[in-house]
Amino acid sequence: MKAKQEGGARVLTSKQIAEYNKKRILIVDDDRIILSILSKRYRNKGYDCLTAQNGEEALEIFNNNKDIDLIITDFYMPGMNGDEFTKEIRKLNKNVKIIVLSGHKSESHVQRALNAGADEYVTKPFSPVELDIRIKKLIG
Repeated sequence: MKAKQEGGARVLTSKQIAEYNKKRILIVDDDRIILSILSKRYRNKGYDCLTAQNGEEALEIFNNNKDIDLIITDFYMPGMNGDEFTKEIRKLNKNVKIIVLSGHKSESHVQRALNAGADEYVTKPFSPVELDIRIKKLIG
């Protein structure tokens, strides 16, 4: 299908097809260590990962990459909180899946994130296996 869209007579290898079908994740966190750990983990699992250190940078990346399947975002970041960021993303795209990570376990924080449009809320410290399961559930 992709070959046909790009010129008809073009033949794609199975590796190229896999690249085209790769799910894309945008990871947003002001903590460079978390960005590094999560992006390495999910690249190793076959996802294409983009990273941003704040909501403004993430919005710019999102606007330039409309094929993002999932966003994993911190709740508290400089400039724009996770719930504000989520609201902005929802104005642009109602279908992209969003997971909010936060060190806050209070019901009010969970409610703020979910009311803003997040699909999932995961508290830090989080289990990588639990995050894997939630990602798989949202985007396969």
